[in-house]
Amino acid sequence: GSCGNSVSLLIVLLAALVYYLYNFLGFPLELSYFPNDRCTLVGKEKMVGSEDLTHYKNGIYFVSSGDLHHVFNQGVEGAHPGGIFTVDLKDNSVKQVPMNGAPAAIPFQPHGIFFSNSSRRLYAISHGHDKGGSRIFVFKVVDLPSLSLSFERSILSAVFLNSGINDVVEGGEPGEIYVTKWLLYPIPVKGKKNPQNLQEKLQLLGNDLLPMVDARTAVYRCTYAVDNETP
Repeated sequence: GSCGNSVSLLIVLLAALVYYLYNFLGFPLELSYFPNDRCTLVGKEKMVGSEDLTHYKNGIYFVSSGDLHHVFNQGVEGAHPGGIFTVDLKDNSVKQVPMNGAPAAIPFQPHGIFFSNSSRRLYAISHGHDKGGSRIFVFKVVDLPSLSLSFERSILSAVFLNSGINDVVEGGEPGEIYVTKWLLYPIPVKGKKNPQNLQEKLQLLGNDLLPMVDARTAVYRCTYAVDNETP
């Protein structure tokens, strides 16, 4: 009847609106790099999918390299191995920092990072998807005989959505950190291009559209004991 026709028309209009907004806001677009005389890529042959940097000392910065485009879209399978690099601003030289003791079974695909001068620790958000989830890796920075990172722990929490956290800083108390959440729903463990069910498809759509109304980004204060990985 007329009621059924009205519902069908409403569904069509809503679908058209969603499609329009999806394209108008540029979600299908993939950005490309166009070199010019003012900006150049640093370490493009070494660092893949870098997202954050934090000052170490004397104009040298730690930089994350997590191949995040692949991780977010396809999952960790086939992603370029992640790592931490240094960039020296004096000459733009790039070096990978050796990491010792990190668990081999959990992929390290870093996102946001933070170096604490007071504790000499480097914190890194990492997205392991179906091989470890999103967690925070904590390294002790070893200066001598040469710069390296010594793995101390990884921190997990039920509030850390898969690929839903993006940055971290050390708090003022021992065992205290602050973590930012940037997504409303988790990214599918097989990546945005491979949702496994209707729920994951709807959550992806929610991440794209709902921030226009209510982003629900957040900052978490987490504490942990030295012998426990869960905040």
